[in-house]
Amino acid sequence: MGEKIRPKIACLRWAIKLRRRGYNCWALFALLLCIPAFFVPRYRVAHCLHTPVGVYIALLGGLAVAVTLRKEPWLKEKAAWVGLISLLMYAEIRNLYVADREQTQTFLTIQTGLNETKTGLDASAKALSGISEGIGKASGESQKQFDMAAERSNVILDKTQVAADRASEAVSTLTGGDSVPEIMAVRNIAEGNPPRFPLMLDVYGKHALRNVAVFYQDVNHTKEAFKGPVSLEQIKSMWQRIPLGDETDMVLPGARLLDTSLSPGEYVFNITTASGSFYEEMTTTLAPNSLNEIFKVSKDGRVVIQLGEKGYIVKPPK
Repeated sequence: MGEKIRPKIACLRWAIKLRRRGYNCWALFALLLCIPAFFVPRYRVAHCLHTPVGVYIALLGGLAVAVTLRKEPWLKEKAAWVGLISLLMYAEIRNLYVADREQTQTFLTIQTGLNETKTGLDASAKALSGISEGIGKASGESQKQFDMAAERSNVILDKTQVAADRASEAVSTLTGGDSVPEIMAVRNIAEGNPPRFPLMLDVYGKHALRNVAVFYQDVNHTKEAFKGPVSLEQIKSMWQRIPLGDETDMVLPGARLLDTSLSPGEYVFNITTASGSFYEEMTTTLAPNSLNEIFKVSKDGRVVIQLGEKGYIVKPPK
């Protein structure tokens, strides 16, 4: 504690000595501050160290507050404070002039650059104008050539499309296209006792089916025949072929009677054609004076025709 108090006691002693000799400590302090207030701004200006505008005003405000808080200062002290405030005010005014000069120089540099840019742009605009005229002429010629080429291309495309349509039609004619076959029972015609109903092959679509073969299995008979393990050869042996007469190579769209009759029950049909194989599941049950029939025709796992109790669920193609 003693070491901390000693500097304060020394300062108080000096202050008392100065007062006895007629000196004012605050006046001396203000005079000492005048030295950096005079030399520091000059040094910063000489070495191009720009002080932000408003710094000296802020210091000036702080001094004004300090002077205001002093009660009854001596005349010499007032003169010292006024001198310090004047130096700070001079430094701020000079700082404003320096900032103005730098901004003016910056604006002149920008203006010079803009003038040079404008001159370059004017020259470029003239050059571009000449190029634009040349491009316009060349573009007109190119447009004419393009129109002629486009017209020839359209003619070629039209001919190509016609040829492609004909080729597609020829392929559809050879394979059957999107035509779909189905096997149906003729409901109002019954033969024998128990009754057997003749079958009918109906081809939907606009193309004839080629290389047609129809096979069927009686589901109930197959279940009874193979109550134990079944081999692939045994399953194949249960398929029975339905004769189509002379129309095997080409079956035209429409319906035709087949030379096969079946009793009511559950049946599966495999119809092979040049365009692929069709799988049909049919169930028929007796009704008064008629026959109830439901069936579903699939190709590659997709149902293409389905007839339910109330009519077609998936309608056949036109």
